[in-house]
Amino acid sequence: MRLLRERTIEKSVSKDVLSAVKNYVASTGGLRVTGLYRLVWDGIEYELIDAVLIHTRGNQSKAARMLGIDSKYTGSD
Repeated sequence: MRLLRERTIEKSVSKDVLSAVKNYVASTGGLRVTGLYRLVWDGIEYELIDAVLIHTRGNQSKAARMLGIDSKYTGSD
């Protein structure tokens, strides 16, 4: 059941990102779009980390586990 819920959430996040990217590209009015990967990543990276840190009440080790990164990169422990 947990795996099904995780996959449902994963698909939802993917759809949200896809929708945002499509809207952005459409809003450029045909102008040449460059650096889209960096633009998207920069736009979500801070929000992702912030949301996880809020969820873990500032616990960087727990946040690192949730994000799937080694806690040595968060400056904790």
